[in-house]
Amino acid sequence: MTDTGAGPAGPVDVTVELDAPPETVFAFLLDMDRTPEWVTICRAVLETDPGDPTPGWRCKQRYVLRGAPFVVSWELKELTPHRHISW
Repeated sequence: MTDTGAGPAGPVDVTVELDAPPETVFAFLLDMDRTPEWVTICRAVLETDPGDPTPGWRCKQRYVLRGAPFVVSWELKELTPHRHISW
C-alpha cells in the first residue's frame, strides 16, 4: 500500500457532469457561505479569511455527523480557476 499522505480515510477524487458553465460551478463551490446548501452535514460557516479564495486562504466550518458535532479547518492548497480546487 502506498502512503498518499491523505490520512486514514484516504484521498477523495470525484468527477461529476453538471449542466452549468464552469464559471458558475466554481463561483458556487468557492462561496463558503453556501456550503450548507450542498454539504448535508455542514451546519455553519464559522470564519473565513477576507478576500477572494487563493492558495493559503482558510475557512472554518461546523459539521455534524451521526449526531456528533465537530469543526473542520480548511486551507486552500491549489486553485486553477474554473478547473481544479484542492483543499
